[in-house]
Amino acid sequence: MMSRPPIARMMRIHEELKKNHYPNCYKLAREIEVNPRTIARDVEFMRYSLNLPIEYDKQKHGYYYSAPVQNFPALALSEKELFSLLVAQKSIEQYKGTPYYKPLEDAFKKITGFLGNDVYYYVKDVEDIIKFRPFMPETVEESLFEKIQTAIYNKKVVSFEYNKLGSKNSTNRNVQPYCLVCADNHWYLIGFDETRQAIRTFSLPRMNNLSITNRSFKKDKKFNLDEYLKGSLGIFKGNADYEIVIELDKWGADFLKGRSLHESQKLTYLPDGRARLELRLNSIEEIERWVMSMGVHATVVKPKILAERIVKNIIALSDKYQLYNQPMMLNEQSEYLNLPGINIS
Repeated sequence: MMSRPPIARMMRIHEELKKNHYPNCYKLAREIEVNPRTIARDVEFMRYSLNLPIEYDKQKHGYYYSAPVQNFPALALSEKELFSLLVAQKSIEQYKGTPYYKPLEDAFKKITGFLGNDVYYYVKDVEDIIKFRPFMPETVEESLFEKIQTAIYNKKVVSFEYNKLGSKNSTNRNVQPYCLVCADNHWYLIGFDETRQAIRTFSLPRMNNLSITNRSFKKDKKFNLDEYLKGSLGIFKGNADYEIVIELDKWGADFLKGRSLHESQKLTYLPDGRARLELRLNSIEEIERWVMSMGVHATVVKPKILAERIVKNIIALSDKYQLYNQPMMLNEQSEYLNLPGINIS
């Protein structure tokens, strides 16, 4: 069982002392569900680091305050630590729509409550300096989150209906849930699909009628999430091995400066301001979308299949957006192979 955070334990001890309940290590340990030695260390910290007047009454077998104490001492934080705390508080905006948001928000309110008035006004003064604006944040039913978390913790198989992207019909899945992953502001469940006998990734908003079965499972000890997603740009995993080479014009090179697409990324800047991006991935779906988002600023050099998929997308888009209703003549003899940003040689 996980113990409460130290500050929560010490606040509980402080309240007991203020009420003259004469608590001792064993009594507090039973109530808070920790080891008595943990309580003893908390008391020592409160006595010597926070300078609280804690004494022990041998007759009543408990601790007490030997002098009046009104409030728990404010935490001493540097300006750098306070600013970091503020950044962390702002970052919880990306968890809106999940069951983590409210507890995190409440926790930060409690923490700032320990910091004193001076710190409170400092936080108010600088809170507009940093803002987080997550792109397309996902809203997931809290009950779904809680069920999946419970199933993961208790190692129980889950059953649900799943709709794949673009599919009209759903399929029934029985999955051994391994972990929840947030990638690009979207939530996924990674687990062992019993029907397909393989590890699969499921988008939470496309899961319906999830229930926790009575069947237990043993997680594969060899499974490691970082290793599993090592060759993925985000969350999609393939079984191939692609050497990705993309040339960026000066705008694209400047745009990517200081950013990391993948741990295998190698970015070489050329004398004329352009750059050459090299990656090693096991799938091309996500890098395909990224190249499309860069428009004419990115040119695919390798692999050929990626460049061909970009061309197909351009042809499909040209059919939808015919300029002034005039069909664009895109075929093997036309100029589409020379469009900026495309290179299938």
